[in-house]
Amino acid sequence: MKLVDRVIRFLSYLLIPAVVVALSVFLLVQPDDFGARSEPLSIAVLGETETALSPVEARARLQDRAAVDSYSTHLAETPFWIWTPIDGRVSGEPVLVLPSRHTREIECWEGASLQSLGRADRDRTAGAMYPADTGFAVSFDEAAPEEVLCRGRFSGPANISAELWSAAALDRASRHAARAAGMLEGALLGLVFLALAFSLVNRDARYLLLATWLFANLRLAAISIGWDDEWMGATLPSDWLEPIRQLTIAAYYLLTFALFDRLFGEMRLPVVLNGLLATAKALGPLLLAAAILLPFGDFLPLMWGIVGFGITVVLACMFGMALRPNGRVAMYYGGALLMVLSGSASEIVAAAFGFDALMGVLNNVTAALASSALAVLAFIEQLRDERRRREQAQRKLARTYENTPIGLFTLDEAGRIQRSNTALREMLGLEQAGDPARLAGFFGPEAEQMLQHTLAAEGAQELEIPGTGGPDHARWYQLRALRGEDGIEGSLQDVSERVAATRRLSFLADHDSVTGARNRRGLEVGLETALADGDAQRPGALVYLNVDRFKLVNELHGYAVGDDVLRQLCARIQEELPPEAVVARLSGDTFLLLFADVPLAPAARICRRIQSAITERPIVVGERPFPLSAAFGVLELTPNMAAIDAISSAERACHEAKRGPRLVVYDRNARALAERVEELRVIKSMDRRDAPAGLRIEMQPIMSLQDPRASLDFEVLLRMEDADGCSVPVGRALAAAETSGNMTKLDTWVLGRTLQWLREHKEQLPATRFVCVNLSGTSLNDEDFIDTVLRTLADHPDVAPLLCLEITEAVALRDLPVSRRFMERLRERGVRVALDDFGAGYTSFNYLRELEAEVLKIDGSLVRDLTAHPRNAAIVSAIVALAQNMGMRTIAEWAEDAATVEALAECGADYVQGWAISAAQKPEAILQARSAADFVEDEAVLQTLRRLGPPSSF
Repeated sequence: MKLVDRVIRFLSYLLIPAVVVALSVFLLVQPDDFGARSEPLSIAVLGETETALSPVEARARLQDRAAVDSYSTHLAETPFWIWTPIDGRVSGEPVLVLPSRHTREIECWEGASLQSLGRADRDRTAGAMYPADTGFAVSFDEAAPEEVLCRGRFSGPANISAELWSAAALDRASRHAARAAGMLEGALLGLVFLALAFSLVNRDARYLLLATWLFANLRLAAISIGWDDEWMGATLPSDWLEPIRQLTIAAYYLLTFALFDRLFGEMRLPVVLNGLLATAKALGPLLLAAAILLPFGDFLPLMWGIVGFGITVVLACMFGMALRPNGRVAMYYGGALLMVLSGSASEIVAAAFGFDALMGVLNNVTAALASSALAVLAFIEQLRDERRRREQAQRKLARTYENTPIGLFTLDEAGRIQRSNTALREMLGLEQAGDPARLAGFFGPEAEQMLQHTLAAEGAQELEIPGTGGPDHARWYQLRALRGEDGIEGSLQDVSERVAATRRLSFLADHDSVTGARNRRGLEVGLETALADGDAQRPGALVYLNVDRFKLVNELHGYAVGDDVLRQLCARIQEELPPEAVVARLSGDTFLLLFADVPLAPAARICRRIQSAITERPIVVGERPFPLSAAFGVLELTPNMAAIDAISSAERACHEAKRGPRLVVYDRNARALAERVEELRVIKSMDRRDAPAGLRIEMQPIMSLQDPRASLDFEVLLRMEDADGCSVPVGRALAAAETSGNMTKLDTWVLGRTLQWLREHKEQLPATRFVCVNLSGTSLNDEDFIDTVLRTLADHPDVAPLLCLEITEAVALRDLPVSRRFMERLRERGVRVALDDFGAGYTSFNYLRELEAEVLKIDGSLVRDLTAHPRNAAIVSAIVALAQNMGMRTIAEWAEDAATVEALAECGADYVQGWAISAAQKPEAILQARSAADFVEDEAVLQTLRRLGPPSSF
């Protein structure tokens, strides 16, 4: 059987193809005698002018014409008279052939008798005339006449000639030409369809362009040999021929440059050639427009000029690229292009200048054949290149597959390994590439289920599993699998380090890196769960533990020693905790203990044991002991608490414990806990809006000591009510605002509310000269707040001059240039400035000179004991005298009785404020009064006021 196969292969691949090639070559080299069976005739040609000639007149004039072998019409479309003597003899029936392919119509007569022989054009024939070769023929029944006279019309570069044939030879020649033309057309069309199929299969527009160019090449060859009146076997109407010829030439020009640009566009050419090439491309649309708009006679000269220029440019570019390594495929295509252009150039030279020496060898027909052959070679080379690239890609893919550090495998449907790379074999401990072991056997049932699911589902499957076999069992792998054509394709990657890192990061997300205890995030998760699952009858407890002076350990002995102390401290705390308790480290010296199911009293006892364990035995690092102590804040948890509120309340209990008792317990009814809850509510309400709900303002009157009933001045004070309408100490709101960073919101609200109230009731306050508003030091250190104050004042220009903003002396002196600039901008808007609490701190009289305030408010600690301590009276008198010397007014706070009011008047103070005059009043009460003295109820104070002197201006 093998011998038979070898014989068949020998015959099919070697012997038969060799015989076909040898026979074809032998027949091709045999002489072709078709051309010897015709005899060329001499002719005399006369062009007809505007006056039409009769056959008699034409024959008479032609007698004087010299006979020639051929005659060029030079594009003339007027009729031509042709006279030829039949001086040749052929065997058989004679036939006169006028072979010009540019003949449009022709009529012939016998030369002597002028008897009509017939007429013909491209659509019809009459008499003895019929189409032959590429022109027309006249047949004679027996013997040819001695001479023949014809009249014809021609288009284009016609070349008139005459030949004498025998009818049999002409018939054989016609059949041979038709067969050759069919073979040429079939070969070119086959190549066209091959290129088109190549383009569709490979999705490469280059081959589509080549197919179109080859078809145009076929039509150009048809024009050259005169059978362009047929289109793939269909005969075209005669009036279509010239437009189609023009469009064919223009389209071929465009396609040629498009193909040239596609094949060689990336080649670098000299600047001159680049410019010429761009010009030649730009002439393509012009040639197409001329083909559409101009008649054939006008189109030809323009076509010769443009095509001649384009051919010259392409030939120059091809010559410039001849020495460059462009690849065989590109050079074959370039050779095909060069052949066609050379054939076109040969025909243009022959038509334009009459030089047709090369036409027999180099024309559009031979160029079409040669370019087709080169195109076939280009296709073959292209296929070989693609096969070579495919083999290289396969070898590269095989090397990549084998050397990839990720394990790659192919399994059959039973899960057996069919193919594997080196990485997979090393991971699993396989001995050879074809080891048919089952992959799932190395990983257990999870891998088996995944592989079965892969066979039944679409898309990739992925699984992260621990190894149970192979050289290392304690590792993690990522298994990916995808159903392929013959089974399962997949990869296996060792991700042990990534899994370990992920677990470490997951641990650190909820645990402290030093002690291993929970961190704040980890504890909050457990705390939120405990509060959500908590039982009101059996509440848990939260402990806030702070180690005293632990920072000294880090500062004196370094952080390494401090971390060791923390680890031992955490271990000692955990020794005393029940198993269900959770310990977390919040910061360097702070811990939280969560007792989810332990009531408050047992939790407090556990804390005392921990306290004893910390204080009774010092922690030893190396040989150095570190005695420690701690404060504990214990909070009873209730189900309605928020985790963040619980931590904040336990922290407050711990801060209270640090002041003495060392352990403070807040049960659910503790007053301090209720106060902390209210502070937290205030903070939350500040986060939701500009100021908390229940906030309002009141006014405390400020009375003039020179004329008590002359003015109604007051200071705006902040008041707040809880959700039940009960008054809440304002200090709590201020503390909450300071803690939460919302003090600027509070000050902004107070200032805006005051200005709005003054605008609404300005007409009801004719005696009001100034209204004091206190600004906190936190707000005054905020540039954004200062800008807000100035914008608010600009929005209330009608009542802003009534304001007197109080700035604490210590705050004003903290950044003197900023304070001075702020006070200047306030004065520009008519606002006065008062230095509050003057005399309470370390007053600098030198800086006071720089501030230029309008009012000094004497600190209440000096005023309250004014009559009990003579030194206070001396200090107040000195402050009043200082203020008067600096052009400032004084307001004394905290005046609580008539004696203090009278002493202040004796010291020369301008205004007095305090309970001796009035407590803070609601805004409605202020609107009902005419002066600050209207609020005085103490008779002793009233007696003092009656003794005061005449009014003075403010």
